[in-house]
Amino acid sequence: MAKASFWDKPKKDALDILGDKGKVPELPDNVDKSATDWDQAEDAARKVVADLLDKMLAMENANDACRNALKQFANKIDKDNLGLDPKSKDDAAKLAKARKILSDSLDTMLRGLDQNDKSVDESNKLLAQLAKRLE
Repeated sequence: MAKASFWDKPKKDALDILGDKGKVPELPDNVDKSATDWDQAEDAARKVVADLLDKMLAMENANDACRNALKQFANKIDKDNLGLDPKSKDDAAKLAKARKILSDSLDTMLRGLDQNDKSVDESNKLLAQLAKRLE
């Protein structure tokens, strides 16, 4: 956003109306300086948003990898005898209780990872809107 890009034409048009005696002041230097500062800050913001989007993608990928690993582990727990004999009535009851405790804990972790995914998705939507505004 430089002076010439937005002030020269309105100034010329106004002078055409005012005639030879008319005077239109030049834009103050601080306006041009502020415009330059804006451009620099906007460029820096674009870079930060792009970097943040990359980091959010890395978070999403790490979260997905963790969720997949936990799902595989949960399947293993469901099938593992946990050192007991499932054919024994006493051991079968212990296995059921222990698996329930372990399964509930893994389910809680998976719900937390699902919530992470929702948070990252919401953040990505906001960042995409911000990136679009900075175009």
